[in-house]
Amino acid sequence: MKKKILLLSLLFSIVTSVYAGEDWLAKESSLVKEYLLNLRNSDIGQTQKGVLLPYNMNPIKGSVYLGKLKIQKEGVVIFMFKKSNNKHSFLWKDTAGEYILPVCEQLVGAGSFVLSGDVYTFKHLSKESGVVENICQDAVWYR
Repeated sequence: MKKKILLLSLLFSIVTSVYAGEDWLAKESSLVKEYLLNLRNSDIGQTQKGVLLPYNMNPIKGSVYLGKLKIQKEGVVIFMFKKSNNKHSFLWKDTAGEYILPVCEQLVGAGSFVLSGDVYTFKHLSKESGVVENICQDAVWYR
């Protein structure tokens, strides 16, 4: 009986941790979206302070803002940055459906990350994904 209670307690703890993690990602996405949506055209070319997230993460800090792009037909919002001559972007999907993320052919390893810094393992972005940081850029974004 004690083993069953212990096992159930452990299972409850794991499930609670998973849902708490999802809540953190939603909160982080909300904070980053708010920061990004408040950037103006006059901020282009300026180094950004970013926004401090839980776990003392600030993925925008020190990045130079390059501009915003919205791909209307896909419902994707993209904010483009440069840090140490490397371009990266923060993007999310506002509408239902999926958006295929660009792939870095020359990159060995991951090209997309959730805001906590963990690898985003999916090839598609959906509304439920929240904000994703992508170091693989689509040349179309910069035209």
